[in-house]
Amino acid sequence: MWPWEHLAFGYILYSVAHRLAARRGVTTPAALAVAFATQLPDLIDKPLAWTFEVLPSGVSLAHSMFFVPPVTLAAYLVGRVTGFKRLWIPFLVGYLSHLVGDGVSGVAYGDSPSFSFLLWPLYETSSPSRAGLFSNFFYYLGNYMETLASPEGVVYILLELGLLGTAFLLWLWDGAPGLPRFRFGSSLLPNRNR
Repeated sequence: MWPWEHLAFGYILYSVAHRLAARRGVTTPAALAVAFATQLPDLIDKPLAWTFEVLPSGVSLAHSMFFVPPVTLAAYLVGRVTGFKRLWIPFLVGYLSHLVGDGVSGVAYGDSPSFSFLLWPLYETSSPSRAGLFSNFFYYLGNYMETLASPEGVVYILLELGLLGTAFLLWLWDGAPGLPRFRFGSSLLPNRNR
């Protein structure tokens, strides 16, 4: 999945779950935790595999289910220190959504879901060996553009628009967390009694 797809998928999952549990919209700290967590596995694995060649694949260490407990504990500790004691919940939802998204993303290309990467290092993952973060990015971007130009690309675009549109509408319904809130009240209006 692309970063914007991970973000949209994670936000949808968290927003719906939060609304069902709390009966209110997502807060800015929670939205930021979801946004960060949906990107974190790739921010760790891709550079370590593609640039520094420390990991065997761009879906290995941070995509492993064995990495989820320590990274969630770290989010919990950050939340305690910063005063957002439940920060780990949106973080965990965002992080897990990334892993689920990577497992099912092949369906959009006609493949079956695959979650074997969750068992790294017990199950070795591999990806095409191309040196460098940018060369890998452009390789996958080229594949993405080819897919969009193919007849199957229409279905992919419709899925993408549905995913992004749903996330955007939920974000608006939640009050656009992350953007400053402008209040137009009596303090902004001129006082005629002065």
